Amino acid sequence: MFARHKRAVQRPIPEEQTSPNGSIVDNQYLEMDNLCHILKEYGRNAFDIDISPSAETRETCEKWVMHLQYGAPQPGAPDGGLLGANMKDWSGLRGFFTKHRQAESRYVVKSFKSMKNVIWTFIEGLKIALSADQEADKRALAQLDRLESTAKTGNINEIRYEVKEVVASLNAIISERRTRQNEQRTQLYSQIRELGDQLLEAREESARDPLTKLYNRVIFDKELTRTIDMYRIFRQPSCLLMIDLDHFKTVNDLYGHAVGDKVLTGVANTLIMSFPRKTDTISRFGGEEFAIILPDTNLDIGLRMGERMLNSIRNMEIVQGEDVIHVTASVGISECGEDETPEKWLDRSDRALYQAKSNGRNRMAIGYHFLKSDMRKAG
Repeated sequence: MFARHKRAVQRPIPEEQTSPNGSIVDNQYLEMDNLCHILKEYGRNAFDIDISPSAETRETCEKWVMHLQYGAPQPGAPDGGLLGANMKDWSGLRGFFTKHRQAESRYVVKSFKSMKNVIWTFIEGLKIALSADQEADKRALAQLDRLESTAKTGNINEIRYEVKEVVASLNAIISERRTRQNEQRTQLYSQIRELGDQLLEAREESARDPLTKLYNRVIFDKELTRTIDMYRIFRQPSCLLMIDLDHFKTVNDLYGHAVGDKVLTGVANTLIMSFPRKTDTISRFGGEEFAIILPDTNLDIGLRMGERMLNSIRNMEIVQGEDVIHVTASVGISECGEDETPEKWLDRSDRALYQAKSNGRNRMAIGYHFLKSDMRKAG
């Protein structure tokens, strides 16, 4: 359930508008809705580039959505002027998207080029080290050859002189090699750290949802499979929760997507506080939907943890001007069972989620494994 309060007076929620015309207009409406959805997702998943930080890109995309859907001024319009109620600035939208996409491409190319330069410097350092060692070995061999040649002459003074030269040369070579190896070690260590930091940062960034900083769908899918494997090997009980915010579209319609993002980040922080174990996997599944994997947790414990989480979400307050926004969530929960697959487990929790919504929202429903379902029917 979604609610907002202003001096203890709750405002009515407007009904969803539908297209009153025939199928052609309906198709146009759907096309516009899909385009706006693409723009929203593009803004939500934006990253910092040279021409625009992610927050600015997200805001610009929101303005384009408002322009297309409600006739608001297009971004950058002089004096906030409108083109007209039924006119859209398609040329401006195309220019914005093209310019921004080109900047993203330059950023990615530059980032990969920087990483390739680090790798290339690392390879070049190894080549220089090997080449220098080979030159030093040649010098040592040449000195030894001269000593051997002198020794054959039988002249003790010349032999004594060459021995001194060989010893001095070998000492110099050893000293140079030790100094060079220390320098190379320091340089290579620095380069490897730089490369490792870049790879770690890229891997960590790719594992996180850019808005909520929770794990993304890729990490969730991997952890879901791993959790099932742990159950098969060790019979470790685990629970899967699917969470969907109730009437979230109303928040976006009344306040705009920037406030909607604020609600999503607030819910994400609440989930993190509700499930503090490092072993728990908290993910943004998509849109206003979240997924949580609780390892080493049976259904009874999972239900108690889920209810605690629901209460925390109910108690959230998102302040927007004079309004205080409250949201609720519906939850589907299921425990890992025999012959489980990621698809089956996800489907059971997802079906339970929709059952919770059908039962009135703001609650939790259980997706029983078929064995438990059969036992309940038999009883």
